[in-house]
Amino acid sequence: MGRPRLHDDAVRSRLLEAASTVLAQDGVAGLTVRDVAARAGTSTSAVYSLFGGRPELVRAVGDEAFARFADRLAAVPRTDDPEADLLALGLAYRRYARDEPHFYRAMFGTPGAGAQDGSHGPMTQAPTFLVLRDAVADRGEPGGAGDVRRPPPCRCDEQRVHLYPGCQPEPLTARGSIDTNDLAAIGRAA
Repeated sequence: MGRPRLHDDAVRSRLLEAASTVLAQDGVAGLTVRDVAARAGTSTSAVYSLFGGRPELVRAVGDEAFARFADRLAAVPRTDDPEADLLALGLAYRRYARDEPHFYRAMFGTPGAGAQDGSHGPMTQAPTFLVLRDAVADRGEPGGAGDVRRPPPCRCDEQRVHLYPGCQPEPLTARGSIDTNDLAAIGRAA
């Protein structure tokens, strides 16, 4: 019979939540194992047992952020209308950033985590970005407006999130950057 697990998934989740909060507020330099453990109501041994150490905890926050983001994108139903699908994915992207701000920041703004981790290969090959890339590609025929080799004008939100390489952000309020149907959909989804 093996040793019983001292630290379960609930402890792991609490540690990831606490670490994401610290990373968002204080950055990697402000994250200590002792502080994260205290915020999560556990001991430092839980961090070492579940993650191995501080760098692995930071990396795990980025991995968790992308896993949660992938779940959000996977929950978006696909239809026969690629434009509607792309808008729905964009709204899911925005809702994730709004609902999980600490994890969203970890995805893109934390050295050693998420997009800045580097241990998982290029971010353009991550499953979450492949979903978005494919939705953009589904918008049209090769050489047309939806061709990812020649992307259409970007409709990035105010947080300047880039959905594909070469995207040049436009503010939502810029004339012609977003149409009234998009605004109505954003208003219903917000």
